[in-house]
Amino acid sequence: MQDQQRLDPTSTADNNNSANSEAAGTEAAGTEAAGTEAAGTTSAPRLLLRQAPVSKKLKLNDQVNKAETVLVLKGVESQWPYASYNNLGECLKKADPNSEVFAKLALKRSKAAYIVSHGLGPHFKSKIVKSVKKSQGFVVCSDSASFKQLGLSKHVDIVICWWSEETQEVRSEFFDYHSVGHEPAERQVQDIKESLESVGLSLGMLVGFSRDSPTVMQAVERKLVAEAESEGSPLVVSMPCYLHPTHTAFQKAVQKLEVDITSFLVKLHTFFKLSTARREDRNLVQEQLAADLGEAFTEVIDRFFMRHVSTRWLELQEVVMRVLELWESTKEYFMVFLPKSKVQCNKNAVKTDGYKEIAAFLHRDNEKLNKARLEWVAGQANLSRPFLLRLQRRDPLIHELYDQCGQLFIR
Repeated sequence: MQDQQRLDPTSTADNNNSANSEAAGTEAAGTEAAGTEAAGTTSAPRLLLRQAPVSKKLKLNDQVNKAETVLVLKGVESQWPYASYNNLGECLKKADPNSEVFAKLALKRSKAAYIVSHGLGPHFKSKIVKSVKKSQGFVVCSDSASFKQLGLSKHVDIVICWWSEETQEVRSEFFDYHSVGHEPAERQVQDIKESLESVGLSLGMLVGFSRDSPTVMQAVERKLVAEAESEGSPLVVSMPCYLHPTHTAFQKAVQKLEVDITSFLVKLHTFFKLSTARREDRNLVQEQLAADLGEAFTEVIDRFFMRHVSTRWLELQEVVMRVLELWESTKEYFMVFLPKSKVQCNKNAVKTDGYKEIAAFLHRDNEKLNKARLEWVAGQANLSRPFLLRLQRRDPLIHELYDQCGQLFIR
């Protein structure tokens, strides 16, 4: 699992190569980190690599350290797994056998992780702190997510937003994270305080707190505001997430349709997911319909259903539209082809719970109403999609929030 771990500026490693950590800090001085997405998302950090001014020719060892640092920066930018470095040096030596730098390159998984965690990570974080201290205040954004890393773990991410005097713009950068099991409000507030105080930042500079909407996060906000006020902050603006309530409202509306749309979409994709035989049979059904209907047949042959995941806010419309595009052949396959098939695997398929649920949804007594329900879901998803797309960007968009909310209600 460690070999497949993605590069993370805060990760740890088991190699202690101080020469590379120093080179990482000095060389990265000519590099700006554009940071990660706001908390709760999974995008890679964007690093803008700029040519650092060179006043004199570097010694060979320094050239090697520089090459290793640049390669690691590229890995961070492109989310390479650490294991990809295990044979990278050999590849470069094959590509240029005459290179003195590549000949001395000794970059593997452990060293790459160490350069990130002990060189690049601290360097970029110190630049962020230095810039934040020059500002009039900052906003803390906090969110948590569970994922598989060395088993199952949950991280509470902390992102800081502030006005940068250096770049003359609002910047939003990943700042720290804390690994947790339970995440009560008291612990989250304490973690945020420790992260800030460890680099000399005071809650007295806090001007806003951005969060999602669960009850525990509302408690975190109340306690954090009280701490900030006690340290001299004149005002902390509440910045709840407007995307979560929008998505939740849409989910609640779908649940009122008196049929489990979500379960149907999942069962439909799962039915074909691991069976090439079922996919081939379904293609044959499409081809037969195309021959029978001629120009009236508008489906694209060899196109299959998309996977539905309830937490992916923007994909439901595409999933439903795909089902509607394949509606006629789907009915023919499940309601005619499979029940009449003499093949044993198809006889077994019609006995499964998944088939029975799909068949009930497509039954002639229900299919017109259920198709109308799917069309309604696709239409409603289309109304909220522009709002979700626009406000999930990493740009400062608070000045657009009022208009975007108004347009959502008008639609």
